[in-house]
Amino acid sequence: MALASLANGELNAMKFQARTMLRRTALLTAMCFAVQTQAAKLVAEAGENVSAGSNDVRVLSGTMAGNIDGSSGDVFLDDGAVSRAIDVSSGSVFLGKNAQAADIETSSGDITLDLGARAGNLGASSGQIKLADKVQTGGLDTSSGGVHGGNGVRVEGAIDTSSGSVRFGAEAQISGGIDTSSGSVEVGQGSAVGGAIDTSSGSVRLDGVKVAGKVDTSSGDVRLRGAQVGEDIDTGSGNISIQDSTVEGSLWTTSGNVEMRGNVLVRGGLTVRESKCWGWCSGQRDPKIVIHAGARVLGPLVFEREVELWVHEQAQIGSVQGATVKRFNAEKAGA
Repeated sequence: MALASLANGELNAMKFQARTMLRRTALLTAMCFAVQTQAAKLVAEAGENVSAGSNDVRVLSGTMAGNIDGSSGDVFLDDGAVSRAIDVSSGSVFLGKNAQAADIETSSGDITLDLGARAGNLGASSGQIKLADKVQTGGLDTSSGGVHGGNGVRVEGAIDTSSGSVRFGAEAQISGGIDTSSGSVEVGQGSAVGGAIDTSSGSVRLDGVKVAGKVDTSSGDVRLRGAQVGEDIDTGSGNISIQDSTVEGSLWTTSGNVEMRGNVLVRGGLTVRESKCWGWCSGQRDPKIVIHAGARVLGPLVFEREVELWVHEQAQIGSVQGATVKRFNAEKAGA
């Protein structure tokens, strides 16, 4: 019995020593990692061009650094810091409040600008571009990354993404157009887009926005509320919903529904194109067109395929070709 107790005691002591060694090893590893991480962050000097490799780079407040070039390291500009061009491969770039930089380019990293920061053109392949309130930039270009901006953002150029979505808050000013493939577009109250908005499968939502050019999608829906569009709206299978808005051009669709409600003015006409499904139309429904009271379509309504056309008695439309008008005077068409 005594021998068994002694053996158990020695075994417990050995287990304790092993656990202690593991804890010490883990602590030493963490300390070494912290030292390496600290040593890997370079601080840019005033006017210095930095070739960082895989190291992180920091520009302190009040410092005006030169060009920064790196591979996998991140770049941080403190509040009020300034640098020239920044070019990294897989690293991310962060500009603090009121910081400034020239053009910024990264492949897989994100680009983030805090309140009031300013930069030139921003390019990210698979990374996101995130802009806080009152940021000013040049053109924005991504492949699969999205572009998300706050209120009062100013973009001096175009926005181009492939699959990334584009979203801005209120009072955004974009001097060029917005072009996406599968990404959706949403721009907030009081904003302006100086060019066209063009998507493939992405939807477009504009609340209180002025668009100088056209709005063009393939399968994406288009929704306007209190907006102004300077040219045509064109969708393939996407629906068009317009409320209290003005369209200087015409409306075009192939299989999308169209609804106009409130104080709507379409200076051009409305065309529903012939479907090109070549025998695969068996399950396709006829588009439904509803024009509510107060809406005005000044140009002709041309239908190259079967549609269901409802027009309120207090709505104004041009000539109709290819469809029979169903008049209604209730809130809901067909009631």
